Amino acid sequence: MNPSILNQRYKLNKQISRKGARHTFLATDLTTQQLVIVKVLLFGPDFEWQQYKLFERGSQTLQYLDHPHIPRYLDYFDVTLDETEGFAQVQRYIEAPSIQEYIDRGRSFREVEISQIARQVLEILIYLQQLHPPILHRDIKPSNILLGEESSNSVGQIYLVDFDSVKTHSATPVGQTMTIVGTYGYMAPEQFGGKADPASDLYGLAATLVAIASGKAPSDLPQKEFRIDFEGEVNLSSHLVNWLKWLLEPSLDRRAKLATEALDALESRDRLPTYVPPVKARITQPTRSRIAIKQTADALEFMIPSRLIATLEAYEKIFVFAKVTFFVSLLMLSFNNLSFLFLWFIFILTNFVGSLIIPMDKTKIIIRKNEVTLQMPSIYGSSETIQKSAINKIRVHQNKVIIFINKSSLSDDEKATTRKTQLITTSQAEATWLAQELRATLR
Repeated sequence: MNPSILNQRYKLNKQISRKGARHTFLATDLTTQQLVIVKVLLFGPDFEWQQYKLFERGSQTLQYLDHPHIPRYLDYFDVTLDETEGFAQVQRYIEAPSIQEYIDRGRSFREVEISQIARQVLEILIYLQQLHPPILHRDIKPSNILLGEESSNSVGQIYLVDFDSVKTHSATPVGQTMTIVGTYGYMAPEQFGGKADPASDLYGLAATLVAIASGKAPSDLPQKEFRIDFEGEVNLSSHLVNWLKWLLEPSLDRRAKLATEALDALESRDRLPTYVPPVKARITQPTRSRIAIKQTADALEFMIPSRLIATLEAYEKIFVFAKVTFFVSLLMLSFNNLSFLFLWFIFILTNFVGSLIIPMDKTKIIIRKNEVTLQMPSIYGSSETIQKSAINKIRVHQNKVIIFINKSSLSDDEKATTRKTQLITTSQAEATWLAQELRATLR
């Protein structure tokens, strides 16, 4: 396109970008001699009515916004350019490169700078979300965030631009088709379904911050269970990583809802929810289960009927006991001492049955803040306390719950008394439920 003067006032200096039928120019306002941004939508071969709807909506919304870090609306008029009719929107020019330009140049950002960028964008989003009705940007990404010159104690002034995808947040009437807008990699999952929420902009902000920290677009990073797996690509504190994970949750129910909530959590570690990966629906305790759970002031107790408890060590003892019995029996037969052999078998039978029938005292697993106490049945004569961190994993095998102890994390005294313990339940369903409750409590 040749340079032209639009509406007898705006001289087009150069084209900045083009997206379909929408053209963006840097221009000079001949009345004020100030640089401005002129966006033109032409009814040419690339024109789509959806673009017109977004263009109109963006222009109407922008003229009601009044924030120092959002481009100010200046003008709107019909236009004819290169013999093609259309519409033009004029807004204030902000002399600052985009964050995407900085990333392309290879600039790296320190964590304190990333946090400053996050705070400034959140403050803009708070303004938008507190309007009536709230305004959703829907296309937050590095190229739509401008960054002014840095100072000695600041990364620079942040500006949020390009409101062409903006919409108000309100319920969509039944039957109305929603538009899918945004940029792949920065779009929240719900936007692929044509929906948007204030939390959608928070997702876009978090994806942008990940791009700043890693120097890579989110779409180029690996994914794990529909989440951007960025931890190995960034050098950030655990607090900021967890905060970003929170904002990048695929599920709206698990993500921060509003910019005010996200800003509070960013500035106060106490308010940031601990990131916990989503779990399957909780399993309810089987109807016939006799396992009881008791909550006390400082602990959670699992009380299990003692007949259900055994340890791998107990089975080893029984195996050794059986071998000794076999060899003693052979010795008695060799001396043909049937009376003594009969008494020996009575002794063996009594002890063997006694090793299987455990008094009906309830065995307890007591879980406190940092430690776990195992109070086993009296036949084993054992009660031990270990650190929660020593429990390596809990597995279910058929109707057994097996607790594995990481002995390398224990002292020598603890190693000598610690067992790999298994809890035998009445069914696999009960074992699965018990393992679920133990894992949740230990976590």
